[in-house]
Amino acid sequence: QFLLDDPLDDYYQEIPLTEEILLKCNLQLTGNSANGLSVKYYKIGNIILKLINNRVEIYFDSKTGDVFIKSIQYLHQLQNLYFALTGEELEILLSKIDEKRNNKSSN
Repeated sequence: QFLLDDPLDDYYQEIPLTEEILLKCNLQLTGNSANGLSVKYYKIGNIILKLINNRVEIYFDSKTGDVFIKSIQYLHQLQNLYFALTGEELEILLSKIDEKRNNKSSN
């Protein structure tokens, strides 16, 4: 077995899924939990995401009801799962990240 030592390994960080990240992925907020829990629902195509304290549960919206697929925590997991389900890359609107950074630095 060959293992490659990448000098940048110490610099890579997983990006946790947050409401801000989901919105930058062009996901539409479709609802909030009404029972006092901090739960938000997002949708893109037939994929439903349920955000619960920086953990996301993924469901597939089928004609017979929502089918649970997997719980994830990080952006790369969402990108991989989205590609596996749709055959397309998940678009992330980096311009929103850049705009926010520019606004903070100009204040």
